[in-house]
Amino acid sequence: MANAAAHGHEDNRGFFTRWFMSTNHKDIGILYLITSGLVGFVAVAFTVYMRMELMEPGVQYMCAEGARFLSDGTCESPNGHLWNVLITAHGVLMMFFVIIPALFGGFGNYF
Repeated sequence: MANAAAHGHEDNRGFFTRWFMSTNHKDIGILYLITSGLVGFVAVAFTVYMRMELMEPGVQYMCAEGARFLSDGTCESPNGHLWNVLITAHGVLMMFFVIIPALFGGFGNYF
């Protein structure tokens, strides 16, 4: 009975070549998951900022004069445009850059 020839599966490529020029489906799936996670952190930051605004009555952070990150009292004029931009950006990021790429790109390529 003949024996199969043994051969190694060493990966002698560098970091950049392995991860950014890869044709391996598992590496591509991991890249999708990492990218979705990073964009997810940005979307969560938008959510935290919106929840900070809703924490107390009145407008504390999204003023017409500009966005603030420290509240030193309420504003007289709210900035509804910034609120709409953050809601829309949060939804677009979560749907098209986190959930769909993670499910289909990440898990679909990895498994």
